[in-house]
Amino acid sequence: DRQCRCCYPHIYSIYNYFLLSIYFDYITLENILVIIFYGMLVGCTNLVEIVELAHTDDVFLKRILEMPHGIPHPTTISYALQLCDMGTLIQVYLSWREIIYGVMTDKVASFDGKTMNGAHGEGVIKHILSLLTHDSLTTIGQVGVDQKENEIPAAHRLFEQTPSSLLLGLTLIGDALHTHTKTAHAICDVGADYLLTVKDNQELLRQDIQYFFETHTTLNNTATDYQYGHGSTIKTTVTISHDPDMLAYLSHWKDISTVGKIHRVWENENEEVVRRLLMK
Repeated sequence: DRQCRCCYPHIYSIYNYFLLSIYFDYITLENILVIIFYGMLVGCTNLVEIVELAHTDDVFLKRILEMPHGIPHPTTISYALQLCDMGTLIQVYLSWREIIYGVMTDKVASFDGKTMNGAHGEGVIKHILSLLTHDSLTTIGQVGVDQKENEIPAAHRLFEQTPSSLLLGLTLIGDALHTHTKTAHAICDVGADYLLTVKDNQELLRQDIQYFFETHTTLNNTATDYQYGHGSTIKTTVTISHDPDMLAYLSHWKDISTVGKIHRVWENENEEVVRRLLMK
């Protein structure tokens, strides 16, 4: 099996689809999706966790689903998902969740990219950019990033393809890779707000914000939190400012309303991290 997978990937793929077509004589794609959605509703984050949950609750699932051969293996579910359009699948799940729980209002979501291990072959999308909500831990949008582009234009496609009803009023958090004025405009254009991290890839902007907080200390709002555990104390201080002169200076960032700084110190380890932020 390993030799077939490594040396003859196309034959291996056809072989697995053949097995999958046989398996579908015993369990339908619809039933597999019910198992996936059931796991996602209770917080499972991968197929292994979903299958483990299904085995735990198999008495219940067998009452509502036809599964004469038992719970499908994670690999089988993975191949079944390859038959689905991911965008449509996400929208179906969101509609199903709304039927069960009603409308769930999320306030914050992050967009981030991940490279899939095991994705091989010419033209195969290996990098996925996803939009994940923080409150309900739901992926509300997802696009593939092909080899000819990077995450920045892909993020714009992600915002455009995600239903506006899901984005309206959300605060979208992106890492420093996405800290660009065009990304800020794209987020505002879909009715969302942004929180972007400023690092050394925007060196002049980082220096401007650093200098501002070093020289302006009276008009800022500060909050401090302590976390304890594993023999260490973590002190996190968040400082924000709505200084009109600074915001006017940064007015090329669409609708910017706040600049911020996060200072985190591991007090027992003599380690500290500082992050600068832009927020609309």
